[in-house]
Amino acid sequence: MNNSASARSQPPYSTSSPTFYARPSLDRDHYAIGRFITHFVETTSTATPGYMEFLPHMLQRTFDETRNAILAVSLASLSNVSRNQELRVESLVYYGRALQSLRAAMNDHTTAIADSTMLNIVIIQMYDTIAGTNDLIIDKIDHHEIATTELLRLRSSTPHASETSRKLSEIVKTRKEILLIHNCSRKESGSYTPLSPAQSFRFYLREVSTACARLLQTRQSSFRYSSSFIEALDDAVGLYAESSRWPASTSVEWRYRPHLPPKDISAQGISQIFLFKDIQHSGIWQLYFCSRIHLCQALLGAYSFLHSEKATGPTSNRSQLSGKDIRKTLLAAVDDIISCAPYLLGDVDDEGHMVRSNIERKGLGAFFLLRGLMVAISARDLLQRQRRLLLDLLNRIGVEFGIHAAWRLREDWIASHRTEAAQL
Repeated sequence: MNNSASARSQPPYSTSSPTFYARPSLDRDHYAIGRFITHFVETTSTATPGYMEFLPHMLQRTFDETRNAILAVSLASLSNVSRNQELRVESLVYYGRALQSLRAAMNDHTTAIADSTMLNIVIIQMYDTIAGTNDLIIDKIDHHEIATTELLRLRSSTPHASETSRKLSEIVKTRKEILLIHNCSRKESGSYTPLSPAQSFRFYLREVSTACARLLQTRQSSFRYSSSFIEALDDAVGLYAESSRWPASTSVEWRYRPHLPPKDISAQGISQIFLFKDIQHSGIWQLYFCSRIHLCQALLGAYSFLHSEKATGPTSNRSQLSGKDIRKTLLAAVDDIISCAPYLLGDVDDEGHMVRSNIERKGLGAFFLLRGLMVAISARDLLQRQRRLLLDLLNRIGVEFGIHAAWRLREDWIASHRTEAAQL
């Protein structure tokens, strides 16, 4: 592996660049929580719903119940960027206490359905990503997801006590819809009538999830030319065509703006950048690009199965899609995710100009970008340029933004692809 992929690599807790953001004049815990809110909360805009904007108000109302979880994630984030081991140990202590409190709350129906319990799980899931305690393994059993599924069921029998309660449930539901695509877990959409761009997008995600899951299931359980497999393949091909038309069907307010990159960014091998209204807007488009990758991977796997050496039999005309074209679409979607990075990491402003300020960049963009990078890095047969950029971005998110799940994802990929990594 050359300098691009190895020399810039440094352990998350290396002693280099020991920048410490806490101010001695402020209470450390108070500062850590304030910093976390600054980095990972986004207010609602005219085009997007925001992200956890209710957190400051909700913490004031439920701090006794959520104290351990919020201190765990806040101190973990601060320790990662400051390279401070003492803070990391303290965050682990609060994490353990938060898990104990959560178990106790889940044992009683009244406390289980409380907003504070749901919020604790959401914060703990953020901790797992920031601290790097999870491996981002999409087929691994996630007990937190099992718990939130049950809590949503219990909470559905009573109306939301407040708008904050409703928004909290929406965050949990949105996360599950995202995971549906990554896990290819089948979910029937039922009757669903899109009423807004956001609902239309969710409907599209559900269709992709169902198509990928059905194609995978029929491939595993059916004969190569069975009617169920061919039908699933036809549906996926139809959705592939529809997905390419989806961006043009959105309103102008929902679309991103392609832009030529500044010289500093083009020198990295990025030929264009995408500009957005805000971080949440960019996160939505990343989900679209991820869905394209998943759909392409499902189709490529199906065609490999269909055209295996011993295959014989008829296929429908609709299923005759070029594997070369599918791979081209997949590579383009990976480039699209990379094109989101300069905006999400705060390298450019809303007009595409390079940001020269030394102010610490907002962590929410890196948090959202990680999901896209996780999907992109899993794709096979990428261009060397793309793979190198993805590894560099994961390294940067892990070191500069202190989100250690990115670091672990990068190291795991290198360890399992040593031959390819050595060529980068």
